[in-house]
Amino acid sequence: YIPLLPKDARDVIGAVHQHTKPAMRILEDEGFESCDMVDIFEAGPVVRCALNQVRAIRESRTGVIHQLAPPPVEAETYLISNCREPFRAAQGSLAIDSENRLVVEPSLAAALNVQAGDTLRFVAPRAIPKAQRYHDANISFD
Repeated sequence: YIPLLPKDARDVIGAVHQHTKPAMRILEDEGFESCDMVDIFEAGPVVRCALNQVRAIRESRTGVIHQLAPPPVEAETYLISNCREPFRAAQGSLAIDSENRLVVEPSLAAALNVQAGDTLRFVAPRAIPKAQRYHDANISFD
């Protein structure tokens, strides 16, 4: 309760603005939750999540690049990052064999500044179809 502010101001402090609700849903889907604090500049809610509870971190895996070549047709799309400075990330296809060795396209390797023998961290993108989940967002996933 904030007694010095008019009622309409109390209704917006700590609330998510309608234009940022889609972004808030993305954060909540990744494991973030609102806490009992507000941002000192915008008065919106502060969100938190323990590092090991962030979905993209919790579900990510690592593997070593075995070769640079076009992956087979059955390769899946992942969010991929290098494991060193400077940090680089991209979305692309990886083929993963039973020994967790990776086949990476040369253009993806160049974008990540990696080569055969380097380690990558990767995670599958969200499972919920983006058109269903973020239909009202003013953002593009293409």
